[in-house]
Amino acid sequence: MTRRNWFIVIAAYCSILVGAWASTQLQTDFSLTTLSARSSKDYQNYKTYAKRFPISKDGLVVSIGNEAKFDSRKSFFVLEELRLDLLRIKGVKNALAITSVELPQRSLFGTDLRLILRLDDENRFEKHFSKINSFTDVTPKFLSDDRKASRIFLTVDWSKVSLTQIKTAVAKYAFTEVHFMGKEVFSNELKQSIKTEMVLLPLLAGAVLLFLFFLWFRDVRSLIVVASVLAINLSLLSVVFYLGGIKIGLLTSTTPLLILVLSFSDIVHILYKYKRLNAGSIQERILEMMKPLRLPLWLTTLTTALAFGLFFITGISEIAEFAFATCVGILFAYLTARYLLPLLLLMYRVRPFKKKSAFSSSAEWLIRLLRAKRSVVLVAALVLIFVSASVIALFKINISYHQSFGADTAIGRALRFSDAHFEGVRTIEVILESKHGLDSETISKVDLIEKELIQHYGCRTVFSVNTAVKRLNRYNHFGKASRFTLPAEFDEKFLDDLKEYRKELGLINAMTDDEKLYRIVGRLPDIGSAKAFKKNQNLQAKLNLLKDANHSIFISGFSFVKDQSTTRVTSFILLGIALSLLVATCVIGLAFRSFKIAVISFFPNLLPVLFGMALMNWVGIELNPTTAMALSIILGLALDDTIYFLSTIKRATELEPSDSIELSLRENTFPAAVTSIILMIGFGILMLSSIESNRNIGILVATMLLIALISDLVILPALLRVFWNKRT
Repeated sequence: MTRRNWFIVIAAYCSILVGAWASTQLQTDFSLTTLSARSSKDYQNYKTYAKRFPISKDGLVVSIGNEAKFDSRKSFFVLEELRLDLLRIKGVKNALAITSVELPQRSLFGTDLRLILRLDDENRFEKHFSKINSFTDVTPKFLSDDRKASRIFLTVDWSKVSLTQIKTAVAKYAFTEVHFMGKEVFSNELKQSIKTEMVLLPLLAGAVLLFLFFLWFRDVRSLIVVASVLAINLSLLSVVFYLGGIKIGLLTSTTPLLILVLSFSDIVHILYKYKRLNAGSIQERILEMMKPLRLPLWLTTLTTALAFGLFFITGISEIAEFAFATCVGILFAYLTARYLLPLLLLMYRVRPFKKKSAFSSSAEWLIRLLRAKRSVVLVAALVLIFVSASVIALFKINISYHQSFGADTAIGRALRFSDAHFEGVRTIEVILESKHGLDSETISKVDLIEKELIQHYGCRTVFSVNTAVKRLNRYNHFGKASRFTLPAEFDEKFLDDLKEYRKELGLINAMTDDEKLYRIVGRLPDIGSAKAFKKNQNLQAKLNLLKDANHSIFISGFSFVKDQSTTRVTSFILLGIALSLLVATCVIGLAFRSFKIAVISFFPNLLPVLFGMALMNWVGIELNPTTAMALSIILGLALDDTIYFLSTIKRATELEPSDSIELSLRENTFPAAVTSIILMIGFGILMLSSIESNRNIGILVATMLLIALISDLVILPALLRVFWNKRT
């Protein structure tokens, strides 16, 4: 090797150290804005009105399950004791439970604050507990209907206390189950899970991948070469993330995996071609190896880069960042395969196969299968029609908290517990703008919206300005729970009192200071974005009937905007996949100067994508940005194998079409099968993940890799034998 070659190799290995350092400096961002369509009207409305209402970032909800039920004075004493213990922790500013809720009550001597549940006397407890359900604005928030669950709401200064301290205090009590919910908790646990998933699982998958590679190649030197190139590619990608200021988000976190898959496919094809050559020196074998591989390497890079480059048209910065990082990673994968890999083969003096390679008998079996080419084509056509019909009939984009966080995760268990025992984790917000401010007409419209949310949308609880109105009416009637209703008339004094005690009544969360903007918040269990979309359409139609010259009404809220963003992003990814397939088909047609080959190559690459979408419907996996990216991974790998297969045919100009197809099967069965099987097992490891979306990717990719392999080694040759019988 020349000095120049040594310099290239040393610099490449040094990039691993630089990449390892860069990876420790990367930041994560899995917040709403990571998938927000900032140019959309829904997002802008949400950001505009959300700033005008107070947002608590230091809240923590402790949800407690108790098989013995909260229905005795003793059980509530234990709950109150826990609340007081939590309040003693430095950094816990407030702790509120059903045992500490005080409501203002008018009396002959003025205003008193009275507990809704008294524990100082057994008789008083029984009297208060029998009326607990009449406080419909309080009890459902703190106590479940079956009395097996209760909640404590904490206000926490996270700079002075840790979650571990709070968990330790709660652990002293023998409750059946305890869950913690809050923005800080979710953020910390999600970040911890992501760090674990991005370190342990990739290491395990990489170890299994390299072990299986060694199992088939039986060559330590080849193993070192593969590991080196993959490590260099991922390291260079980390540097790109660092220099480009790209954060690890829901989409960009899949880029390393994508580059790993695509580069591994090219490496296996190159190594297999090289190790089959026995004659000549190493330099001569490398030159002979690279000649026929230049076209497929260039084509696979071009088609894949164009495919992901199309994501730039979305206009969403997060998708554009993903497209940029992926395209640069694809370029690095090409450069290392084209120029670095031959140098490593030379440096490590990789030897050829000592015996007949694996899957050679499989190639001969596939050649015999070609004799039944028309039957294969017919079966493929029927399968294509079946999966297409399934996709068309059941197609829907859906995202749910339950699918995002599995039942075996702390977050997932907390969400499911809230849905089962309390008002639910999904919110729906209706925003009403009134030109005349707070008056009887506004209150009347809010009441109609509340009824719609409860009776038809499925909300378990609703909070609005009317909640404050009902609270004031109850107060004016000496705290009688039965008077938690809208008053028959609204005089000027009532409205003045409502504004004066806005903070005490909770009005600041439902009405802005200028009395122009009103928020109606409904809560319900997680139903998924697909069902919510239909409900929102029906709700908006009803809201349109309430609009007039003085009132405008629209749907908004975190869940609504997140659903809209997720649907839009997923649609863009699916559009990008469709355009990618069309562009790749056109490029193949131009490269091989054959319209017929372009059309023939289209269907074997379409089948794995359609089958993946059908599989999601069959097994209940949601179609969302993460699973849509799994489809793009499969398309990229399927395109690679198709191009390598067709390139072999193009080279064999002296052979008859049928003979060139058989030659291509003999040369490409081993690398295609080895790549697919190793990646199937590698991606299968993701099924061990604690994150539901990663498990879904493992199921999808492992299954679709098998379909892609069958498409390229069975369906593509059969289509060529039936429809391509003349060389151009």
